[in-house]
Amino acid sequence: MKIANVVLGDVCVKPDWTRLRDWLKGHRPDQRPGIVTLQKIGPSEPRHEEEIRKVGYEGWYLNHKENYLGVAILADRDFPSRHDPSPPSVLDRELPDDDRNESRFLTVSIGDLLVSSIYAPYCKLNGPTVDWLNYLRTHVCKEGFGQRKSLLCGDFNVPKIDDKSKGRLKQALGELKELGFCDLYRQAHPCPEEMPGYTRHCGRKYPSRLHLILASRSLAQRLGSAYMEPEPGLWPRKDAPPLVVGLDDIECVNG
Repeated sequence: MKIANVVLGDVCVKPDWTRLRDWLKGHRPDQRPGIVTLQKIGPSEPRHEEEIRKVGYEGWYLNHKENYLGVAILADRDFPSRHDPSPPSVLDRELPDDDRNESRFLTVSIGDLLVSSIYAPYCKLNGPTVDWLNYLRTHVCKEGFGQRKSLLCGDFNVPKIDDKSKGRLKQALGELKELGFCDLYRQAHPCPEEMPGYTRHCGRKYPSRLHLILASRSLAQRLGSAYMEPEPGLWPRKDAPPLVVGLDDIECVNG
């Protein structure tokens, strides 16, 4: 099964749902992602959800009322029914300790597979992302995500050069991983120099690897492939290639 993470919009970039639909539609049935996590999806527009249904995906959305924030999780309509007769369910909307009331965290349970879509706040001078990542770590630890079949996917906003927070961002991300998570792209490509895995780079002086798919160890053992969508003309957002990982077949039922 393939899992893809896609960042759609930005503060100055309106999400292009048509390009996302075309990207999903362009895959052969046996090659399409079973699960897609989205960030920066913008305010709710029912017509976009209907377009996604037309190409065979069901979605769970956590929209921001005003800004191009928000996250979502899409699942190939056939995927849950192949593995578990019970319908997927939303477990988390927002982090319990995050008092900013922003749409940055969503978890859906598909059988015993937990999938979270994450958009960490951008690091400003005082490092609000550090606090948010610590809230995330506390929640993940409390709920035992690391001991279950879990995926944490999204824009973690931890840059390669971490000057603003004096290394606190990287430390917070490292402590999250220590709960039992692996960076799937880096597991597949251990050498950053040869395969940096830039997830945002067009028109930027300093390319970044901000978008990650973290998997609990039980899932990381099934890693088959990890790559960036190679065709820029197909990217749903023109400066951010989808991150795609392939896992050996996942049984989404207990046992």
